Amino acid sequence: MRVRLLQIKQMVQTGNQLRGVLIEFGIVMPKGHHRLQQAIIALGWDQRYQRLPPELRDVIVGLRKQLAEQVERVRLATAALAQLPGRIPLAGCCVRFPASARSTPPASRSRSRRRRAIATSVPLRPRRE
Repeated sequence: MRVRLLQIKQMVQTGNQLRGVLIEFGIVMPKGHHRLQQAIIALGWDQRYQRLPPELRDVIVGLRKQLAEQVERVRLATAALAQLPGRIPLAGCCVRFPASARSTPPASRSRSRRRRAIATSVPLRPRRE
């Protein structure tokens, strides 16, 4: 699970880096790796992109390839996690439920409700110095 989270973090960082490089030259890209990849492919025909120095275009192509590789790694890690026994896929992620997991007893729930009600009723005032 941590490996997948690290891969997602790296994927987001690469996308942000790519958008940051392009925004410096007045080219705005959408958020989200799927839309970003599609926008970069369409960017090849844009005149603003053609005016960029060739070295910078090479960097952008390299970042796009790196982003595509990272998206694939995240997809593979997600699929591998979903195959593990005892894990239930939930909104693109996997959550582990131990066999001994039980719901909170009703008495405990009402006690915590009372504690929250008390905590919200106490007025908080800034300290005067």
